[in-house]
Amino acid sequence: MQALAHKASNAYIEQGYVTSLVYLPDQDVSDGTLRLQAQEGRIETISLDGQQPRGLAMIFPHARGAVLNLRTLEQGMEQIDRLPSRRVSIDIQPGTRQGYSRVVLHRIDQDKPWRIALGIDNSGQKGTGTRQGALGLALDSPLGLYDQWQFETSHDLEGRRGHLSRGLTASVTLPYGDWRFGYRYARSDSEQPLRVADRNWPYLGRVRQHVLDLHRTLYRDGDSTLGWALSLTRRDTRTTFAGQRLNVSSPTLAIAGSGLEYATRLGTGYFTLNPSVSRGLHALGASDDQRGLPPSDFTRISLAASGFLPLTPTISYLTSGYLQTTPDDLYPSERISVGGEYSVRGFKDTFLDANRGAYWRNQIDWTTQTLPLVGQPTLSVALDAGGTMKSRSAKGGGLLGSAIMLALSQPRATQSFSLGKPLLSPQGLHPDPWVVYWQASFTL
Repeated sequence: MQALAHKASNAYIEQGYVTSLVYLPDQDVSDGTLRLQAQEGRIETISLDGQQPRGLAMIFPHARGAVLNLRTLEQGMEQIDRLPSRRVSIDIQPGTRQGYSRVVLHRIDQDKPWRIALGIDNSGQKGTGTRQGALGLALDSPLGLYDQWQFETSHDLEGRRGHLSRGLTASVTLPYGDWRFGYRYARSDSEQPLRVADRNWPYLGRVRQHVLDLHRTLYRDGDSTLGWALSLTRRDTRTTFAGQRLNVSSPTLAIAGSGLEYATRLGTGYFTLNPSVSRGLHALGASDDQRGLPPSDFTRISLAASGFLPLTPTISYLTSGYLQTTPDDLYPSERISVGGEYSVRGFKDTFLDANRGAYWRNQIDWTTQTLPLVGQPTLSVALDAGGTMKSRSAKGGGLLGSAIMLALSQPRATQSFSLGKPLLSPQGLHPDPWVVYWQASFTL
C-alpha cells in the first residue's frame, strides 16, 4: 500500500507538482476499500530578492494560493530571462502555513538595464551599398513590467551618389503569464541606378511595415514545449523606376498568420518544428486585385525545422530547413528566396525566388578554448542545398553551396568571417566564383 502511495506521489512530481504528495490516511479497510489522500502543495508568496515588484504580477498572475507547479515557474523564469539584465535563479522554501511554499527568485547578476550595439558588415547589395553600419538600443523593463524595447537604425557606409540603403526598426514585447504580446515597426528605403538605353535611371524602393503578434505557451514538460503564435501584418511597398510606379512590386498587403512552435530535447541536443499558415486579407487598405497581378488574398503554408547535436565536447552539428508552398501567385515580397547568407551559403547577389521552394542548411562547429585578447574561436564548415519550383513567374532550379567560417566571441564584441563557394546553380544565374561575408559588432 505504501508503494502505491509512493507511485501516485511520483506521478504528481513527474507532472511538475514537486511539493504535492499522496499518503495513506488512517482508515478502516475491512470493507475492502483503500483510500489515498492527496495533499497538493500551494504557493504562499513569490518574491524577488525579498521584494515583490509589480512586474511579478505580470509574470505569475493568479499564482498566490495556486497549486505549485514547476512548469508554471519555468514558464515565468523563461519570460524573465528574455531580458539579459534580469536573469534569475529560483529557490522553493517552506511557507508559514502547512502545505504552502514560498517561491524566492534571486537576480543572477546586476547588469545595466540597457545595451547599445554597434555593428558593421558587408551584407548589403552591390547596387545599394555593400558595406552597412547599424546602431541599436535595447531597454529591459523600463515600465517595470518585464517589457522589452528595441530600436535599430542602419545605413550604407559608402556614400555614393544615387546609391542608398537605410532602415529603421522599433519593437516592444510584453509578457503576461503564458502569453506574450508584441508590436514591431520597420521601414526601409533604397536607391540604385539602372542603366537602360545608355542612361542611368533611378530605381527606388520604400517599405513600411507594422506587425502585431501574440504568443501563448500551450504545453510544457521537462523536455518539451508547445506554443501557438498569431500575427497580423500590414506592409506597404512602393517601387518606382524613372519616376514611374511599378505595380507588380508596389502592393499594400494585410496578412494574418498562425502557427505552432514545438521544441524538444533529444538526448544532449534539441529539435524544433514550426508549421504555419498565412492568409492575405482584403482589409487595412490592402491593394485591390487587378488583372495580371497576384491576388492580395493569397494563402501560403510554410514549415521550418532545426536540430542541434553535440558530437564531442567541442564539436557540434547544426541543421535547419525551410519549405514554402502556395496555390497562388505571390507578390515578390511574399516569395521564398533561395541563395544567400541565411538560406544557401556560397551565393550573395544572385539567388532564386519563387512562390514555392525549400532549402536545407548543414553546419559543423568546432569551438576551442578562449584565447587571450582574441576571445573564443569557432571554426565552422557548411554545406547547403535548396531550390524553387517552376511557375508562371519563375523558372525554378536548384542551388548547392558551401562555406567555411571563423567567428571570435568576446563578452562585449563578436567578429566573423565567411568564405563561400557556389557548387551548383542553374544555367543563366552566373554566381560569383567566391563570396565573402564579414561582420563585427560591439555592445556597450
